[in-house]
Amino acid sequence: SVEPTHFFRYGINRRPEKLSTLISIEENAVSAKETFLNQLSMSTTISLDKIINIDLLKNVSTSFDFERMEKLTLPSLENNSNAILHNNISYFPIGAKGTKGMPMPKWSITVSKLAEKIRFIEDYFQTFTLSHVFQGNREQSYTNNIKEDETFLISYSPLLKVKAKTHGRSPIIFDTQYDFKQKIINKNSTQRDHNHTITSSIKFNKKGGLKIPLFFLRDFYIDNDMDYAINFSYIIEKKLEVSDVDVDTIIDDITFNEKEKDITWSIRNSIGYRFNQWVTGNIYFDYSVSEKLRTPKTVVTDFGFNMKIRITG
Repeated sequence: SVEPTHFFRYGINRRPEKLSTLISIEENAVSAKETFLNQLSMSTTISLDKIINIDLLKNVSTSFDFERMEKLTLPSLENNSNAILHNNISYFPIGAKGTKGMPMPKWSITVSKLAEKIRFIEDYFQTFTLSHVFQGNREQSYTNNIKEDETFLISYSPLLKVKAKTHGRSPIIFDTQYDFKQKIINKNSTQRDHNHTITSSIKFNKKGGLKIPLFFLRDFYIDNDMDYAINFSYIIEKKLEVSDVDVDTIIDDITFNEKEKDITWSIRNSIGYRFNQWVTGNIYFDYSVSEKLRTPKTVVTDFGFNMKIRITG
């Protein structure tokens, strides 16, 4: 066999060139198979306060990651297989089919300690953090240099997340985020899957207890801690599809046919309690509503409680 040149080895050429086929002859049997993997990965962080002299930017952390991968499998002479190429790259899809985009690294941005920098936030919260993450991807498959399928992924998870904690002996913790994800599949037709998700939670802890006086003995103290939590979620999922036409004729989502649409929202209230180390439990109430494109609305409610008593001998 002849190995690929140094241009491919050092990443100058993305595909091997002037390859001979590996041939092994044993009892008149001929077989051959070659697989080449080309990978590139880069990551970095940027301190914005060193670029722009603003005090608030000292609490902004950013990161960027870029990846590219190509896997080429050459045909086998033994079973007349095809040459198959898979490639994957960090990408920002643009357009109805995603093909008008460009290579783009994954990025994340976190802004912390806002309660120490902004007076209005400082009056109500002891911690306040914002975060944002983007990740995009393009994946293609070729057989004998003919494109078989193409998939684009775009994910803002989260597009925006807010996490905060109030002042006081029993602070309230807020956690809210909005995610957006989209998947575009180009194969004979164009299919787009959309997902919008909003999640939110409010948590509160109350520590206390009960002191029972006993004559001639030390007072007996019973811990009584309670945890309150409210969790909310709202999810929209859509599946759109259009026949394989020229991309310029696709204007927006109106051109697509809506194949599926699910809307689900739910809320959960729960109270957890602990009486010293022997008795623990919780009470909860769930309420959820689900609406699908071609099915009636479904409402589910659930209420329950549990208790654990520790007995030691």
